[in-house]
Amino acid sequence: MCGITGVIIGKDANIKKVRRRFTALLKLTESRGIDAAGAYVYNGNGEVFMAKNPVRASTFVQSRRYMGLMQTITKDTLHVVGHTRAATQGTPKDNTNNHPILDGNWIGVHNGVIYNDISLALAYGTSAEVDSAVIFSMLNAETEDRPVGRKRFATLMGELDGSFAVAATDLRSDKLFLARNRNPIVLMVKEGCLWFNSEARHLETVFGLETNSPLVEKMRPNSVMLATATNAEGTPLRHYPIRHEPAGGEALSQFTLEEISPSVYDYIEQIRRKRGHYLA
Repeated sequence: MCGITGVIIGKDANIKKVRRRFTALLKLTESRGIDAAGAYVYNGNGEVFMAKNPVRASTFVQSRRYMGLMQTITKDTLHVVGHTRAATQGTPKDNTNNHPILDGNWIGVHNGVIYNDISLALAYGTSAEVDSAVIFSMLNAETEDRPVGRKRFATLMGELDGSFAVAATDLRSDKLFLARNRNPIVLMVKEGCLWFNSEARHLETVFGLETNSPLVEKMRPNSVMLATATNAEGTPLRHYPIRHEPAGGEALSQFTLEEISPSVYDYIEQIRRKRGHYLA
């Protein structure tokens, strides 16, 4: 179990308050994972700032790297996204396994487990041992020619076999994509921003709301949302359904060793050893 949190910032938001609220949410979200914490700030036009470390969130937010990251949040910032990790695959000591994950035109975070990561790694490559990395390798490879909309993003999310809650940014646009199947995402518009988290209780605590506050809404299972600053200012979010057609079933025997890049081969061999299988 991991945790995700974030904020889409409206034009009239108080930036100092945004920094304070986001930090408080990230600290609370460590209840879902203490092996690593990280965050990114997206200011549009491809300008992204990121920090992550293999420490719990309450320690991470006291670091110089995190404090420096918070100073990159300005009136031009579009959104800020954070993650707390409970490690399953890929040691947190290797920071490439921690979130956020950057791959080409995409950066984002994932809560869940991807079961067809080997098939996806064969098809798209991967940037780290953690199974989450194949999500962003897939997005980068499949959208290399142009930015995508909600429908195309939903189609790609349908290739995932496993559990997921994803927040992802295409660095060629001003949009934040949110997607989930079984793993939760809750949302709330407050103080000129759209806030989200894995758990309603974290939003309720930070903003001093009653339990089961009607201000906090659950994102529908098996759906995608595309969020911009207009949603922070009250424009309703629209859900787009994910139709699951997981990629997979490619037998490794279909590929010669020459067709598998060394990095992907090492990844597959390492994962299969841990799962009790070996490349022939």
